[in-house]
Amino acid sequence: MTTPNPLPNIQPSPRVPKAVLQTLIETLSGVQAVWSTDPSPDLGRRAGTERAWIILNLQSFRNVGTDELRQAYDPTTDSNVNLQLGNRQFTLSCGARSLDATLEAYDLLERVRFRLRTATARAIFAPANLSLRDIQAVQVLSGKVAGTQALKAASMDVRWNWMAAADPLDPGQGDYIATVNGDGTTNGTIPFNE
Repeated sequence: MTTPNPLPNIQPSPRVPKAVLQTLIETLSGVQAVWSTDPSPDLGRRAGTERAWIILNLQSFRNVGTDELRQAYDPTTDSNVNLQLGNRQFTLSCGARSLDATLEAYDLLERVRFRLRTATARAIFAPANLSLRDIQAVQVLSGKVAGTQALKAASMDVRWNWMAAADPLDPGQGDYIATVNGDGTTNGTIPFNE
């Protein structure tokens, strides 16, 4: 006999948009980007690209202020929905590595830095509720030599603002007032999409 689970089915909370950040860095750099926590057996060996890559790592993560619970009118259901929002700041560390004799690791990071403020970059990160806070200095790291191959290395921190938002259709978000018994008038209602 199985015992029923006493806990409600809770959906995952908002997550840092890692896939968006990885796509952003790959698009701006033109080389492979991987998270430090992901397996990466073939770095710098993708056909048609420079023999270089960028390793991404989340260095710090903090909340700004207090999370908010807002209500917004949803015209499709003719009811208010709960929206949970929270402002966050985090630092994305970008570690560039280059085996390419014609590409320095710091030049690869400068390529990313230069392009982060373009419309192309904004089109990638803005839909994920991200905004660029600032970009720290590029640090040149001591490279390694393996045989006749030199591995050049550099690091740069990019600080981001992120609006973490819970999906109003997430069943783990709790209940909301669907209807109110009253005279049918609601003063001061602001439609959600205006």
